[in-house]
Parts: sequence; structure tokens; C-alpha cells
Amino acid sequence: MSKENENNCIDCTCCDCVYHCADNCCSAEKVHVGPENAATSAETVCITFRPRNGCRHCKP
Repeated sequence: MSKENENNCIDCTCCDCVYHCADNCCSAEKVHVGPENAATSAETVCITFRPRNGCRHCKP
């Protein structure tokens, strides 16, 4: 993704996402985290995640 869209406020280490930037920032315009009934951080997921073409760890 373009560095001009980089959001330095969101730390992201998911290198197989199309929004991941090389310096571990997220370039998504908006980030959605859920589910709404999560009680701990371990129960949350980034719903904005989209697999990068050639993703090593993602299911098609």
C-alpha cells in the first residue's frame, strides 16, 4: 500500500494483509475490530483484514 495512506496510530504486524506497511503500520482508511461481544483482546479480530496476493498463511 501507499505510504501516503499510512496510519501511524495503528500498529500492525500482519504482513499478509494488503493494508500492512513495511514499518508495521496500517494503511486502511478505516479499521473495524470485533466482535462486539469480545471480553478480552485475545477474542478480538481485525475485520478490515484483506489477504495480500500470495499470502502464505491465509485461506483462499
